[in-house]
Amino acid sequence: MANGFFTCYHAQIKHSALPMRIWESREEIRVIMDNSAIKPAGREATKAWHRQKILDATITVIAQHGIVGTTISRVVEQAGLSRGMVNLHFKSKDSLLMEVIKYLLDQYIATWHQAMEEAGDSPADKIKAMICADFNPRIFHSEAVAVWFAFRVQARAQPEYLPYVTTREDDNLRNFTELFVQLVEETGCHHIDPGSVARGMMALEEGMWLDFFLHPQRFDSRKALRSAFTFLAAIFPDHFDVEECVAGVEIN
Repeated sequence: MANGFFTCYHAQIKHSALPMRIWESREEIRVIMDNSAIKPAGREATKAWHRQKILDATITVIAQHGIVGTTISRVVEQAGLSRGMVNLHFKSKDSLLMEVIKYLLDQYIATWHQAMEEAGDSPADKIKAMICADFNPRIFHSEAVAVWFAFRVQARAQPEYLPYVTTREDDNLRNFTELFVQLVEETGCHHIDPGSVARGMMALEEGMWLDFFLHPQRFDSRKALRSAFTFLAAIFPDHFDVEECVAGVEIN
C-alpha cells in the first residue's frame, strides 16, 4: 500500500454514533463477508461466486494444513468444485495463494476504512476505533489469523509474500504514530514519545493475535481490549477510561 494510505482515508472520516462490534459467531462472520451458499444467477455473478468459493476453501485448507500442505486437490475437495473450475480461475497453486493473501489484506484495509469512518473526530476516538477494528470478524477469526501466520512463516522461503504480511504492521505503526502525535499535541504532553507509544500498542496487538492463534478457544476478546485500553489509560488518563472503552464495544 502507498504511504499516503492514512491521508487518503483520513480525509474521508465522518462522525457516526454507530457502535463498534466484536463478533464471535462463525456464522455471523460468513454473513458479514456476504458469502452466500446459494449459487447466484447470471454469468458474471456465478463467476464471482465460484472465485470466492475457491478463495474461502483455500483459506480453510491453509488454516488446517499450512502453506506447504495446501494442494489443489484439497482445495477442490473443500470447495466442492471441479479441478477444471479451480484452474479456470487460478492458473497455479502459487497464483491462488497470492490471491488469498491479497484478499485478506483487502479485508483488513476495508475494515480499517469502516472503523475510521464510524469513529469520532478526535485522535483518541480514532485510536479506539483502530484497536477495536483489529477484533472485527473480517480479519479476526481463527481461520484468517491462522492463514496470516502461515504466510509469515512461508515468507522466509518465499519472499514475494513479505510485502503483504509486513504491510499490516507498517501501516498500523504509521497510522498509530500519526494519531499519537496528534494526541500529544492536543494534550500538551510533549514528554511522551508518540513512536514509543505506537510501538508498544503494536506489540500488545501482535501478542493478542498470537494468543488467539495459539489458544482460540480460551481467548477472551473483552480481556484483550481491557489490556489495550489499560495500557493507554496509564499514559493518557484523561482520554482513555478503561471501563468506558470496553463498555462501548458489543461482543456477541
